[in-house]
Amino acid sequence: MPKGKKKRLSSPVGPADLKKQKCGTHLPATQRGNTSGNAQNLPANQFATLPVDVSEREDIERREKVPPIFVNSSSSETVRKWLTRSIESGSLQASFRLCADGLKILPVGRTNYNFVRDFLSKTAMEHYSHDDPGKNPIKIVLRGLYDMDVSVLKEELKTLKLKVIEVFKMTRHNKNIKYRDQLYLIHLEKGSTTLPELKAVRAMFNIIVSWERYRQVHRDVTQCSNCLRFGHGGRNCYMKSRCATCGGEHKTQACNTINENIEVKCFNCGGDHSAKNRNCPKRAEFVKIRQQATTRNQPNRRRTPPAFTDLDFPALASLGVGSARVVPNLQPLPLNQRQTVADNTSPPGFSQQPRENKPAPTEESSSDLFSPQELLNIFIEMTTTLRDCKTRQEQVRALGGFIVKYSS
Repeated sequence: MPKGKKKRLSSPVGPADLKKQKCGTHLPATQRGNTSGNAQNLPANQFATLPVDVSEREDIERREKVPPIFVNSSSSETVRKWLTRSIESGSLQASFRLCADGLKILPVGRTNYNFVRDFLSKTAMEHYSHDDPGKNPIKIVLRGLYDMDVSVLKEELKTLKLKVIEVFKMTRHNKNIKYRDQLYLIHLEKGSTTLPELKAVRAMFNIIVSWERYRQVHRDVTQCSNCLRFGHGGRNCYMKSRCATCGGEHKTQACNTINENIEVKCFNCGGDHSAKNRNCPKRAEFVKIRQQATTRNQPNRRRTPPAFTDLDFPALASLGVGSARVVPNLQPLPLNQRQTVADNTSPPGFSQQPRENKPAPTEESSSDLFSPQELLNIFIEMTTTLRDCKTRQEQVRALGGFIVKYSS
């Protein structure tokens, strides 16, 4: 045996194995036996999986935003009693508020939201909600393709490994113009892709395309296509259907107003116009209430200036038939001669009197001076001579020659 090396113990069980045996996780097969029936006799494992913190899970669910649920006034009494019993028993975590047209339920987390929705659906209670903010799709506009069936485009998008929810054809407002392509609105699952990844797809069906994010046109108010009420959409509405033409309890498409000559009646205000008329007084009332609520919740927000009325701009007096406009005879104001002279006086340092014309210099007085043309000729001659000189001494002698030449 070489020096410096210790002999390894030939024991089948080492210190690490003894430690594992104490934990009860690595016992020999002969000692383990059948542990399925007497698991309580096994020693505690300090490396066992930690239990899930229920309070942490509840905090995460509580922070998850869910939309409120609105219940119609016809069903509010029954729903209010059920909410009170469920909240007191601890089976539901929610709060509710009494509104003018029913109840507004505010569930805590998605579990309680689904619990309330299941009860309202099973009991056929009239209610509506809003889109889930956690499930709002990515809305993308696809440009460059020709007009085709949306199912064909949907299958092509799936071949690009895109999680497509729905595809819609977009219509343009100006139908008098012939456009070169058809616009498509594509709904994709939230978080499934990004706009730069979509822009990497440069062509589809061998046609160059472009992708851009959909920007929804701002409207003053949202009106439900099912119940015709304001403030929510028809996708999450479970109220009774209403007709936009006659106000009856049926779909607008099923109305036989044209054949039966039924009078047009608004469901919201009872007026003789369609429920989708933008001049409906109930529509203006809802917009006013919404603006007041926005100002109350955001006091620092700049308020919208009020609209002008006839009181701000009173009407002018109307002229009689055939009467001409009377023009007043304005006479010029009398002039004050002294004031006019005082106003027309020149400021200090300025004089309005003409300057005295000095006589031009005579030839006798200017005979001893060179004229400007003569000076220019002398300068040109001197410059040419100095440029031809080779040394400084030649330039000095040339200057002396000019002085002697023109001073005599």
